[in-house]
Amino acid sequence: MFVAFLLYLGHAAYFNKEYRFYCFWESIYIFCSLSVYPIYFIYIKLISRKTYLEVKDMWILLPAFLMSVFSFILYFKMSPLEARVYSEHILYRPLRFDSSELTPVLSMQLVKQRLFVILFFAQVIPIIYFGRKYIVEYNNKIYDYYSNTEGKTLQHFKRLIYIFVTTSIASIIANFLGKSFFLDSIWILLIPALLFGCMLFIIGYLGYKQEFTLDTFLTEQSAYEDKLSQRAGKELNNDYYNEKIKHRLLNQLHKLLEKESIYKKDDLRITDVSKKLNTNRTYISKVVNEELKTNFSDLINKYRIEHAKKLLTDVDSQSIGLSQIGELSGFKSDSSFYRIFKEKEGISPGDFRKNFKRKFQ
Repeated sequence: MFVAFLLYLGHAAYFNKEYRFYCFWESIYIFCSLSVYPIYFIYIKLISRKTYLEVKDMWILLPAFLMSVFSFILYFKMSPLEARVYSEHILYRPLRFDSSELTPVLSMQLVKQRLFVILFFAQVIPIIYFGRKYIVEYNNKIYDYYSNTEGKTLQHFKRLIYIFVTTSIASIIANFLGKSFFLDSIWILLIPALLFGCMLFIIGYLGYKQEFTLDTFLTEQSAYEDKLSQRAGKELNNDYYNEKIKHRLLNQLHKLLEKESIYKKDDLRITDVSKKLNTNRTYISKVVNEELKTNFSDLINKYRIEHAKKLLTDVDSQSIGLSQIGELSGFKSDSSFYRIFKEKEGISPGDFRKNFKRKFQ
C-alpha cells in the first residue's frame, strides 16, 4: 500500500503538470510500477507457502530496482535543456524523433521507456501463474486437513488472481498508450483511476480480512496433533503403505462415516480420523485423494449434505429449523451450511424442503 501511495503520488505530479518534480520522481515511479505486482506476489507467498521471508525471496524486485537505478543515472546525466525537452516533448507530448536529432542521453530515455513496457508485460504472466499455483496448493492443504474450511482458505485470493488478469491487461494497454494519452480528458483519466483504485481497495480489504494463513495452519496443526499424541499415549501406526493397508483403511473409513457418523463433529479434522484408525494422516489423505478421488473436506461435507437432505425430507423432522438441521448434520455455522448445500445441490436448504413438501401436498 505504501508503494501504491508513492505510485499515485507520481500520477498526481504528472497530471498536475509538475514538470520538474515528475522528471525527478519518474525513477521512483518506475520502481513502484514494476514492483507492485511482485510485492503482492511476495505477500501471497508469505501467507500461502512460507512462514518467513528470506533475502532470496526479494530477487523478484531486481528488475524494478535496476530500471530505477538506470533511470536515475539518465536523469542526473541530462543537462537542463535536455531535461526540458524530455519533460515537454517526450514525457508529456511524445513526438516522433529521428535518433539523429536526439542527444545520446535522450535516445537512451526513449530506450528506457520501451524497456519499461516490455518488463512490465513480461513479469505479469509468471506472477499470475505462480500466484494462482501457490494459492491452489495452499487451499488443497486446508481441504485435506479440515472438514470445516470456512475462513481458512484463500478462495477470495484465487478469484482476485482473475481480477489481476483484467487489471494487468488494462495496465498493459495504459502503458502502451502512455500517460500522455489521458492528459486531455478527465473522463478518460477517470477510467483507469476507478479501475486501479477499486483494485487497491479490494486488495486492502482482503488482506485486512484474511487472518488465517500458513503460519496459523502450521501452528494450529502442530498444537492439535501434539494433543492427539498425548491422548493416544503412543505413536500412531506408521506401517509401510501398501495395497493391504489401503483396503483396510478404506473399509474402516467407510465404517466411521456410515455407521459411526463421525461427520457430525463440526470441527472434525483428518487427524481425528487417523487417531481412530490408529494410523497417520498421510495414509488417510492417500486413501481419500487416490481411492475416493476427492479431498477430506468435500468427502465429509458430502455425508453432511446427505444427512441434511434426510432430515429435510423426514416427515417427523419438519418442525426442526434449518439452523438446527445444519448443526445436527455437522456444519459449524449457518453460512457454511447454506453455502455448501447450495453449491452441491444447486438449491438452498429452504427451497429443497419446500420442493419436497409440494410433491406430497
